[in-house]
Amino acid sequence: MRRLLIVLLLVPAGGLAACSPADEPIAALAVRDGEPIGLLYACEAVFSQFSVYENSDSNDPGVHISWSVHGDATADTVVEVPLLGDDLPDGWEVSEPRDLTAEEAGLAVDIEPLTRLEPGMRYGLGGDNRRGSLPINFTVEDFPRLSEDTVLVYAGRDRTTTVSRDKFVERARDTC
Repeated sequence: MRRLLIVLLLVPAGGLAACSPADEPIAALAVRDGEPIGLLYACEAVFSQFSVYENSDSNDPGVHISWSVHGDATADTVVEVPLLGDDLPDGWEVSEPRDLTAEEAGLAVDIEPLTRLEPGMRYGLGGDNRRGSLPINFTVEDFPRLSEDTVLVYAGRDRTTTVSRDKFVERARDTC
């Protein structure tokens, strides 16, 4: 009787651990005319957001430097966001830049706005459309690897790979 009781208690606990949806391959990095473009595949017509942030071991661990945008997405579409740009899709806007101390932010880190992408610095790119995207780590040096028809996508922890834009859309759509 004891063994049966233990099994019954473990099954519900394991079920609770799987409540949060896993991050999905719904974000990519493209380059058009030499400028970086973030791509977010919108699975649903909901409020969405997209951000780029410094992601380097050389960062001050007490500072988070990022740039983000948000807006309403149309279901089954790719939202294209020029990184650090002002020419945003209709209904999208740059999240108010903040320069806050940790105390003002109520966090353990200071928040500073990202204003430009620097050679040699590693960045992270991610988005959310009711489900989080897998993070894409990149540097400015990755831009020449990308043609008009290819994008940089997540390929495992701290790794990326290039795929065709069509393949990115196909994979993203399949996860929805």
